[in-house]
Amino acid sequence: MANKKKDFDPDSELNQAYKNAQHVHFQGIDMDSFIYKNVCPTQAILSVLFNCTHEDLNLGATLTEFKEYSQKFHPKGVGLFDTQMKCVALSSHGPIRDVHNCFAKKQLAEFYSDDEKKEEYAFHFIVYIPFKGYLYELDGLKTAPIDHGAFPEDNECLDVARPIVQQRIQKFIEDKTHFRLMVIVSEPGKKYERELKQILANSSLTDDERNAQKSNLSKLINEEKRKKAHRIANLRRQHNLAAASKQVIVLFLKQRKDDLLI
Repeated sequence: MANKKKDFDPDSELNQAYKNAQHVHFQGIDMDSFIYKNVCPTQAILSVLFNCTHEDLNLGATLTEFKEYSQKFHPKGVGLFDTQMKCVALSSHGPIRDVHNCFAKKQLAEFYSDDEKKEEYAFHFIVYIPFKGYLYELDGLKTAPIDHGAFPEDNECLDVARPIVQQRIQKFIEDKTHFRLMVIVSEPGKKYERELKQILANSSLTDDERNAQKSNLSKLINEEKRKKAHRIANLRRQHNLAAASKQVIVLFLKQRKDDLLI
């Protein structure tokens, strides 16, 4: 979600739309408060990942280590000091900071004056997550999660989240505020692989039924692998190599200078 141009006001009418929502200090929810305004997207993504227990999710060694380290900042629940300290720890973490910075726009020089610079927008990210049967809203400008209520075990959290998100979107539209809606989902290939394992382990299927479903899922898995390889190749073609090229030239000139001195 985004707020256009002006600073995001946590006490604005938009946030008051959820007057029935209750701030909760829920032990176990992983949340950061903003201190540095340019880390918002990274914090939002990590807020989803660190509170997700889906079997397809693998944080990896770096994020797992940081998550375990950051737990010490809210031993008794989420609070202002705790979440701010986590933001400091996040901004000071070398590998995470490097990945965050690699998405910044890179160019060798600016070819226009300040008056000619394009209008920039300040985006604010808000996260909705399911956590232990409840839907929570995580906003780095607030000091605690917002509880939007429980959802039945036999239903997905989307049944609770959908009207809340739609209400926020409608408010953005009325205010003519630019916004984007993003969703973090599992790779389809992993879903197909799980289904394939279940089919192979299902003794109630006949050989023909098993082979037919196996063949269909194998095609879907191979198609996802092909799409993934295509995306990687496309990213490599579109990657901005200006910074890397500049560094190669600098190292080359330095080497030539050293050779001349010898």
